[in-house]
Amino acid sequence: MKKISLRIDDNLEEMLADLEREDALSSESENREPMNRTQIIRQAIRQYYAAHSNGKAQNAFLDMMRIEMETLLDDYFKKQYAVIAGRTNEIDAHLQWYATKNLLLWKMFLVDNDWNTVTDPERIRQYLDEDTVFETVVDERVQKEMRKHK
Repeated sequence: MKKISLRIDDNLEEMLADLEREDALSSESENREPMNRTQIIRQAIRQYYAAHSNGKAQNAFLDMMRIEMETLLDDYFKKQYAVIAGRTNEIDAHLQWYATKNLLLWKMFLVDNDWNTVTDPERIRQYLDEDTVFETVVDERVQKEMRKHK
């Protein structure tokens, strides 16, 4: 791709700025990335070319349609990815909650085999707050395994 420079008068600069603002506003409601100045100028040139080139208009029109489809599909896939990423975060949070719950239940079991008969919530809290040798050893082993798999 070549880089070119061009000079435009203040009026065209204002028009370009207006197009950028309008696209930024519509992109928010359409949940897509706003077009930058380069993209706006490219689209304008392609549309002008399609409208004014005689024999080549068909190819230009097809190119323009392809670009529009790519833009639409790109926005669609970005939206779908955001949804999936959000769901993944929800699943991760649920898995973390479940793992923590199971860890605490196992800790209760290891601290006192009769924990299931404990009726005092404060005694259960004390069990959960205690650091056991078992936890220390398991934590060391988990850290060692995680370093191996990095």
